Amino acid sequence: MKITLLGLLLGASSIFPGSIAVVQAQIAISEINYNSDSLNSSGDWIELFNYSTSSVDLSLWKIMDSQPANAFTIPTGTVIPPNGRLVLAENLIKFDQRFPGIPRLGPLSFGLAGSGEQITLMDQNGIVKVQLTYDDSLPWSKCADGMGRTLEIIDPQGNPNDPANWRCGCVLGSPNAPFTPCTSEVVVVSEINYNSDSVNNPADWFELWNTSNSPVNISNWYVRDDNNGNVFQLPPNTYLNPKARLVVYRDAAAFSAMFPHVTNKVGPFSFGLSNSGDCIRIYDSQDRLKFTVCYADKLPWPLEADGGGYTLELDTLFNPSQDVCSPNSWFIGCLYGSPGKAFSPCNASFPESTAPLAVQIFPNPTRDLITIETGMESEGLVQLMDLQGRFISTNKVLSFPITLSLQDFSEGLYVVRVEQEGRIALHKLALLR
Repeated sequence: MKITLLGLLLGASSIFPGSIAVVQAQIAISEINYNSDSLNSSGDWIELFNYSTSSVDLSLWKIMDSQPANAFTIPTGTVIPPNGRLVLAENLIKFDQRFPGIPRLGPLSFGLAGSGEQITLMDQNGIVKVQLTYDDSLPWSKCADGMGRTLEIIDPQGNPNDPANWRCGCVLGSPNAPFTPCTSEVVVVSEINYNSDSVNNPADWFELWNTSNSPVNISNWYVRDDNNGNVFQLPPNTYLNPKARLVVYRDAAAFSAMFPHVTNKVGPFSFGLSNSGDCIRIYDSQDRLKFTVCYADKLPWPLEADGGGYTLELDTLFNPSQDVCSPNSWFIGCLYGSPGKAFSPCNASFPESTAPLAVQIFPNPTRDLITIETGMESEGLVQLMDLQGRFISTNKVLSFPITLSLQDFSEGLYVVRVEQEGRIALHKLALLR
């Protein structure tokens, strides 16, 4: 489900029904569980956070969705201390079953919509303290829309209506507690091939990685995409050794034809990974959710993985504090990926033509802008790679010359790959700051 932050947490003005002015708040909506994983449901719930240095009395405050009639009144005597939190739950039975012993109030008289919702918090005088709207589609992550994660705010004093100020929490969330690294998520998805190119097509596959230093028994675990009916069960006696990887494939013949030397693999799974974005969920043998990742085929996600022959690779330095559902945690690796093993710098050469493309790139070194000239005005492709061979930027060019900005990239050495009319050129580039 979704929540929209239309309210203004930091003193900007807005009008709520009844011409109620929004004032600066000391309370933030800090975590939202608007659509639980149906197999591990805790019901809908909202976490409030007091980010001030003083206690805040919430007696007779109200929280509501987009319908003012759907309001829950916080009981008299409810006080949140400095840096304290309060959970408001829609279904107390489900919440207590999933999080026994965690303080909460409720039940709320309303649920949170899975397709987008406005949430409003007002004090006892009818002054709006927080009002926000969330969504379940880009630029919001899909991870909280029935996929088992929650939305957690990054900066409680920042703009709650900015999707960039929210991250995916750990599996099942962290009610009444701050976000902490997801150290319990030991077996993760580390590579995804969801849309192969039409010429070399191993069919869909993804890679599981044991990030720990201990073996993990994943016998009879389940894999699902974003549909509960699409399920694949891992075979009995399946173990992942420390730091080991395992490929889960959809088509045995297609995968083996492309990767005949990859033996650490299981399959086939009967469902496909969607070309327009999907989720992969990992459950243990008792259907307890262990891990979820969601990807998309639109920017800022790398576009080369959508039919371009590349895969999504998890950040080689990924750690449990990162948001695994953020595009910043993924990159484009080598052509056709590295199934069953860790990413290593690409050693395959590009298929350059016998008449190499003549390219000029200037200035080089540069502090921001570069101009690329090929001498031909036809369309082409400009890609930026790091020195490990990972593609970090792709630009389709309708006509050369072209001027590009590199202001979003860090200082260092890069490789610029230019492709035009079947010809390819590679040039090193130094970016200064």
